[in-house]
Amino acid sequence: MALDKTDLELIERVIYKNGDDIAVSIARSFERLEERIDAAEARIYSRLTNTLAAETIARSRQFRWSTNLSTSDNSAGPQRQSHNIGGSDGVEFEFLPGDFQFLRAGGPENNFEVDAIIYQSGRTWAGSGKNFLRITFNQKDYV
Repeated sequence: MALDKTDLELIERVIYKNGDDIAVSIARSFERLEERIDAAEARIYSRLTNTLAAETIARSRQFRWSTNLSTSDNSAGPQRQSHNIGGSDGVEFEFLPGDFQFLRAGGPENNFEVDAIIYQSGRTWAGSGKNFLRITFNQKDYV
């Protein structure tokens, strides 16, 4: 639907009378959009950083056990049970990317405890038997 000349003139008068308010409204909208974009960038950056760190630490062969117990409800005869035990192996992260978000960052809410992952390529840490070591320290000791 095309606007006719009277509609355009009306819009022009509204903008002329309320130009400052419209400009402020548009500026606020851009500020909110910028805040949303910044927040989205931070979430993406965090996910990428965590994944790259997890990839650097390495992946290893992991074995997972599974068990199952089934019971049949047979009203015409004896109840039957079935037990299954199995497992599977696969190559998985040694330290999951999502686990980085649970590292404590110090401050009073964490009793000033800070968690960290120490990684060194080619080294096996005695405390973990792996190429990374999860440690905790009190930030008050280093201030």
